[in-house]
Amino acid sequence: MSNPQVKLKDIISVKFSRVYNTADFDCGDKDINDFLKNDALTHQEEMIANTILFLHHDKILGFCSLTADAIKMSKCRVSAKMSAFSAYERAC
Repeated sequence: MSNPQVKLKDIISVKFSRVYNTADFDCGDKDINDFLKNDALTHQEEMIANTILFLHHDKILGFCSLTADAIKMSKCRVSAKMSAFSAYERAC
């Protein structure tokens, strides 16, 4: 059996929507498969996250889900380790 290589130029990225069938997607990780099949679209519709699918001839090769969030901190203790991160210092 041959192992055809996927060429980068043949991969497209698209915003996830109901038109894409995730049933055959299997990356080998049960939790990641479950997220794509059961949660990603809902998160996108609720504007919690955006998911981009990577397709090769309509087959889902992978995906990337991005979300943004913040943690409100009322009191900060800056440790020596954390003080190296300027964004952390500005948040405190």
